Formats: sequence, C-alpha cells, structure tokens
Amino acid sequence: MELTRRDALYALVMGGGIGVSGVAYADRKAAENEGIENESGFSTDQLQTVVAIAEVVYPTEVTGIAAFVKQYVTGLRPEKQASLIPVIDAFSAHVREIHDRPFWELSISDRQVALQELGVDRMSPDPTGTLPERVRYHLINQLLYGLFTAPKGSKLVGIENPVGYPGGYQSYQTAPDVTE
Repeated sequence: MELTRRDALYALVMGGGIGVSGVAYADRKAAENEGIENESGFSTDQLQTVVAIAEVVYPTEVTGIAAFVKQYVTGLRPEKQASLIPVIDAFSAHVREIHDRPFWELSISDRQVALQELGVDRMSPDPTGTLPERVRYHLINQLLYGLFTAPKGSKLVGIENPVGYPGGYQSYQTAPDVTE
C-alpha cells in the first residue's frame, strides 16, 4: 500500500490538523514547493528522524512513507509542530550519544533496538513526562494517528470509513458482513 502526500492531507483534515478549506490550499502549496526545501520550522535532520521513526513503527506493507510523513508533519498546526521539535531534538541527542550516529543513519533493525532500549514500547504516552513518554506521545502516537486517520491507512486495521471521512456512496450500499 503506497501512501502519498494527498493521503497525508486527508489525514490532516480528518485528524483536525487543518480545516477542510485548507486542503486545497495546502495541496497546491505542496505541489508548488515540491522541489524546494521545506518551509516549516523543521530542519532536514529533524524530518529525517521522524521519517526514520515512521519506517520502524508503520506496518511493513506501507510504502511512500517519506513523502507521507513529511507532508503530514509539516502540515500540522504550528503549535503542534512547536511541541514536536524539542522532543525530536532530545531524542536525536540521546541516540547520537549512544550510537554515535543520527537515528536515521541506523539500519531499520538498529532503529527498532534503539527505540526498545529507550523503552518507548513499554511507556505510557505523556506529553510532559520523561523522554520515552514524550517520544511515545509526540512522535510515535502522532505518526500512528496520522496513518490510521488516512483512508488507506485505516483500511489496514479494517476501518473502511475513518472518522470525518464520508467514505462514499458505495460503502453505504454494501451489505454488512454477517459471517461472524
């Protein structure tokens, strides 16, 4: 399943990242700036770190992760972006201290180990907690929320019509599966 920038825009609208009227503007702006470095507050290293985290936590059948994640993260409301940046920086500093390389330069399996060593898989998300709790809340949960609020991503978990997505006329004409 290949995700696109347009899927990220759907996720932003459905997840409350931007208003419906902002989709057309954001889509046009993204197309205009495709070859230009991002205009958000994120540095290239920060975006690469977020993409590298998504490559670990997203299901293996998902492709197009970099374009989706960059569009999704840079399309979030400015206050949400501002809350992500210090967490990305703290996480990056922690990984560099232990592995002597940026997170995004590690192999996928080493990234997974680095996240497990930090303990993000055992922590409850907390926006103001310890580093693992903040990474879980601000990065991992936000990335998963973006994936599963996009129509393509929600189909991975069997949700045909995620909240805020009309789903179309055909979904209302299909009989429910009564095999259970």
